[in-house]
Amino acid sequence: MNQGFRISCAVNGQDADLLPAHQRIFCHEGLEEHLDQFLANLRQWIINSAKGRQDDDFQLNHLSITIIGPMMIEEHIWSTEEKLAAAQTAEERFRALGSCAKDFVDQDRLEEALSQALELQALLGEFESDYFYFDALQSVHIVLGRLAIRKGDIEAAKQHLVACGTLSESPTLMSFGPNMSLAWELLFKGERQVVLDYFQACRSFWKMGSDSLDLWTQDVLDGRIPDFGANLDY
Repeated sequence: MNQGFRISCAVNGQDADLLPAHQRIFCHEGLEEHLDQFLANLRQWIINSAKGRQDDDFQLNHLSITIIGPMMIEEHIWSTEEKLAAAQTAEERFRALGSCAKDFVDQDRLEEALSQALELQALLGEFESDYFYFDALQSVHIVLGRLAIRKGDIEAAKQHLVACGTLSESPTLMSFGPNMSLAWELLFKGERQVVLDYFQACRSFWKMGSDSLDLWTQDVLDGRIPDFGANLDY
């Protein structure tokens, strides 16, 4: 059973509303076993997000993270519809659409997934300066790539994965790392080389993930499907 942890934080002694409402519950099967790495990733994510909201002279003097849990996720996890309903502004909707589109693919609601991905793609030009821009761009490629697989268009799916490897740094990509759901599905189609190339490309922005990328690379070279853990969900 997955477990959820309710998270809040304070930056320089001030409560910081850095996490969108639908992201304040982090869920990961077996999270307690990997809590140290999770906290390190979360700390870096919050630091990057805090800096993104400040001017160039911003200095992080103190960061506190409060985690309450574990708790059963059925009691707390937001449905896809609730995530969208909670997005009251254009910016909030921009940040929610990627997660919702990925949820719809997981739920096999493919028309809705495509609709959300295309809406997000259309909004990209309006939010190029948003510090979640590259997270949103990744979500577009992940969703469109997974939908391409379901249509039997493996080459298109591979091109979307290649595009994911060209992304620049963002708070999530730098700390928690990239979403691996498209890579995972391509491995099940026997497309090992494009995934290996993707792992290598991810090293340019996911410096904290070098150990994971090394492990996953070796798994693929040895003919195994890696255990991507929470990176199937980010």
